[in-house]
Amino acid sequence: MIDDASILRLYLNADDRRDGAPLYRTVVERAGSEGLAGASAFAVEVGFGSHHRIHDRSCEYSSYDIPITIEIVDSNTNIQSFLNKIEHLIDEGLAVVSRVRVIRYVAGEPGSAEANSDAPPRVRAFPDEDSRARAETTSQDIQEPEIETMTIEGDAQRLTIYVGESDTWKGRNLAMAIVERCRSAGMAGATVERGVMGFGKRSVIHRAKPLCLSEDLPERIEVIDRAERIRELIDLLDPMLGGGLVVVEDVHVVQYRHESR
Repeated sequence: MIDDASILRLYLNADDRRDGAPLYRTVVERAGSEGLAGASAFAVEVGFGSHHRIHDRSCEYSSYDIPITIEIVDSNTNIQSFLNKIEHLIDEGLAVVSRVRVIRYVAGEPGSAEANSDAPPRVRAFPDEDSRARAETTSQDIQEPEIETMTIEGDAQRLTIYVGESDTWKGRNLAMAIVERCRSAGMAGATVERGVMGFGKRSVIHRAKPLCLSEDLPERIEVIDRAERIRELIDLLDPMLGGGLVVVEDVHVVQYRHESR
């Protein structure tokens, strides 16, 4: 378990490069070589930075300046040390550090390929159209139960779960199964985002390649609700999580509205 943990969020551009390689890739690989607990990179759909130019991943110039976020979790001491080591690499961007509590930090199931691997970190670019289509098909399969969700305002917590896209629960994609469980439990909401690069406890780096099928990219599930509801959810999800990284972060909900349909 990681004591006194923090999460580092770096907001960069996919177009930024160092020594011919994408900067986000260099940062994730550096985090792996430094032995940090885990790192994941996510391509943002729309965003702008210090130059106030809007960048849209779906536009015809999608290969230019796509916003990228990198999330790295470890002890606060290790995060601060890592920041100092990569400071010279980053000319533009935003770095934010927040305190979190690590609830779970486990490698793959005993006996799994990842759990038994002693191989050095290996790199496996952005998701292909086939994988996007599979994700959309999976999301369309979710049934709509009649659930009355709770209202939230003020102090709350954000539960973030990092798993691999190849992880399953009873034959289904684990991330989608977790979202279904959150909904059936009446949580306020849950989202899933698929990363473009990342590694976990075994420091095996996975990266999507263009024009081919990706292998076990990171998936991030986020749930925000009241603290007691998050505690209940953690217990509910525990049997589903054979491996992965689970962190809890205090947040303040300014507005949460639900329109009846």
